Amino acid sequence: GGQGGQGGQGSSLFRSPAILFTVRDTGRGIPSDKLESIFERFQQVDSSDSRNHEGTGLGLAICKSIVQQHGGEIWVDSQLNEGSTFYFTLPVLQDAHINQLEYRDSDHVPLVLVCDDDPEIRSQLQNLLEKRHYRVVTVANGEEAIAAASSSHPDVILLDLLMPGMNGWETLTVLKQRVDTQDIPVIICSVCTPTDNSKPNQDFVNWVSKPLEESLLFESLRQALTNSAKQIRVLLVEDDPDLAEVL
Repeated sequence: GGQGGQGGQGSSLFRSPAILFTVRDTGRGIPSDKLESIFERFQQVDSSDSRNHEGTGLGLAICKSIVQQHGGEIWVDSQLNEGSTFYFTLPVLQDAHINQLEYRDSDHVPLVLVCDDDPEIRSQLQNLLEKRHYRVVTVANGEEAIAAASSSHPDVILLDLLMPGMNGWETLTVLKQRVDTQDIPVIICSVCTPTDNSKPNQDFVNWVSKPLEESLLFESLRQALTNSAKQIRVLLVEDDPDLAEVL
């Protein structure tokens, strides 16, 4: 393969379904030091091109802008004297019904506590969850997660593992030791890959790896919230021990 250049091909927390388009030519190719700059305005491979071909150097910049506005990415691979291949992606639009809250018939809107030390990831998760009409609280470390879980008592916690200070495992241990937070379902959300020793258990209900598959994330949330709703505790106040045992 040839040299590759990116036109706004950024990293993302989510892997969304996308269609890849390819445009290939057999021209003279693009030098490696021009692969990035050709996506900028008024940039051309050779300044003499504007005289020979009457170009303005705006074409690829416009393409980049249009693709990015539609949530896609654009980049190029090229070999000198052999040609260039331009790629761009456009996300696949999902059916409108999946953007509706699964709990729309209930008066209770689930509250999700997101704990991640990366502010960009917190923002991406918050935006995605709020688009699905979840309520969201975000925190940056384990100590804040414990305090927020105790005060807000969320319906589910999305917990990162690799955090400075109190890491995810230490945070999870404290959450499960505290009476006021031990029943909150926790979903591990980490770049780490789960092992045989990290299968869902009584401490956490699921594990989703970054970059996230949106469908897996929301399926994990649905399962966690459904199972949590089934676990109803009743406080029984009765001074007759025999009757209390029967009840």
